Amino acid sequence: MASTWADTMRATFQHDNDVPPGTLALFTAEFRAPVDPGTYTDRFVLRSLDGTTYVGSETEMTIIAVATDSRPTTAASSASGSVYGAPLGAGTDGTDPNFIPVVPRYDTEPIMRVGIAYHEPDDAAWVPHIITSDGSFRVTAENGNEVLRVPAGDRVSIDYRPSARTYHLRHDMEWYTLDQPIRITPEHPNDLLELASYTQKLHWEGNTKDNLFRGTLEVRYVPDTERLWAINELPIEEYLEGLVETSDDAPPEFHKAQVIAARTFALYHIERGGKYKKGQFVLTGSASDQVYRGAKAAARRPNLVHAVEETRGIVVTYDGDVVVTPYYAQSDGRTRGWEQVWGGPPKAWLASASDPVCEGKRQIGHGVGMPQRCAMELARQGWNFQTILKNYYQGVELRKIYE
Repeated sequence: MASTWADTMRATFQHDNDVPPGTLALFTAEFRAPVDPGTYTDRFVLRSLDGTTYVGSETEMTIIAVATDSRPTTAASSASGSVYGAPLGAGTDGTDPNFIPVVPRYDTEPIMRVGIAYHEPDDAAWVPHIITSDGSFRVTAENGNEVLRVPAGDRVSIDYRPSARTYHLRHDMEWYTLDQPIRITPEHPNDLLELASYTQKLHWEGNTKDNLFRGTLEVRYVPDTERLWAINELPIEEYLEGLVETSDDAPPEFHKAQVIAARTFALYHIERGGKYKKGQFVLTGSASDQVYRGAKAAARRPNLVHAVEETRGIVVTYDGDVVVTPYYAQSDGRTRGWEQVWGGPPKAWLASASDPVCEGKRQIGHGVGMPQRCAMELARQGWNFQTILKNYYQGVELRKIYE
């Protein structure tokens, strides 16, 4: 997209003069050559100011990009032809829309805490959380003090007594009483923990009981809700691999856009202490936040996992800040502004905008930010993940903020 374009969806427009029937109108548009060599095709259509499409006005523009000796050699190229990771000034003037600079924000990969499942009292008795693993694991209190080590295949159950404000841990016939939340961590980092008491299934995931998780499982009572939560704590990139926000056969460039939007959404809340501060976790694993199903889901989505790896550490920023990046299923030809749906002051990157690729379709979801099905269609038409994200989150920049 050249800087002279009206926006990411309009190469040019004319509004000063009427064009009488039968007369000729001339339109001039500039195009920026792609970064990577190859043949690129874009499609255009003539529309009136009220959005009417003129039948027969469809046209295609083909651009053939040829490699030259001046191409940057220090930048890393992804499989999609995008460029990121090069220092500013290394063969680029910063105007390349595909260039993603490294702007360190974290020394190490951020940690995510996800509220997986909760239990409530039933007739004054608690249903315990039950955890096991194919490998041995450690049981510790919140302060790090070790309670016991559990052999592979054994189970522990954990409940809570509000009247005494104590946690009760059972292993075999032994009982342990603690006054702090309890944490379960595999002795070998690659081993998975099974939350055996978690049985929720999703019909669109084949009714699979996704209850295997990487990292640590923590059992914590939340007084404000009177719920006993099981919380999964793990590196954010592994969290992203366990999301089921899209199918594995979606276009690769959409996968990358989706992953970056999800990573940014999670980091936005991490940097603010979590969406559920009283619950001591960042997000839930439900559709009210981002649908997270853990290690089994990651195994079913190798293409999505690849997109996570390719975009590691890349987030959406506005004026240098990591911003909230909502997304939903499908627009009706126009996205909604933040303030239209959730009130409060507007957010510049979430303003209402035209979305012609889904014009005439039924809106599915809240309407703010990136409509997934529409973004998939743009990916099928040849848009890369940078352009897709900048189309739906306006005025933003992509940054790689950790290695």
